[in-house]
Amino acid sequence: MSSEDIQVKLREYKKLLDEGIINNQEFDDLKKSALQNFQTSGDMKEAVELKTISESKPTGDSQEKVVDRSTNPIVQTKPMSDREKDTLFTVLGYVFAVVAIFLVPIAFGAGGVIFGYLLTRKEQTKTDGVIIIIVNIAATILGMLFGYAVWGNMMG
Repeated sequence: MSSEDIQVKLREYKKLLDEGIINNQEFDDLKKSALQNFQTSGDMKEAVELKTISESKPTGDSQEKVVDRSTNPIVQTKPMSDREKDTLFTVLGYVFAVVAIFLVPIAFGAGGVIFGYLLTRKEQTKTDGVIIIIVNIAATILGMLFGYAVWGNMMG
């Protein structure tokens, strides 16, 4: 069952509630059932929380305002694990080193050194962090030499 199917069902349930065919408890039960079916379906790879049509209370003779929030689902993801962060910092450290050779060596080299430092704070990634720091310092120096050579050829 797709997100659009759920949204259609929830709108139908809300309409039944507004028309007085079902009560609030029945509406809540139907809504909960539909969302549970959606969350346990095979189509969904991540937990998705649908913002459903807000329930409004009638205010005398004035018209009810219904805010439809069902068209904007919010994807909730789990936080990154320490291992995933370490992998991300390692990859970014090396990528920054390569970029530092060709583009803004001081900025990207410094960024790579920061990623290396973040890895040195843990015992299991300390060696990787030191290597990334050294590689980024070397890449910064190479990048400045490369820039000097290119600038010299362009001007001379």
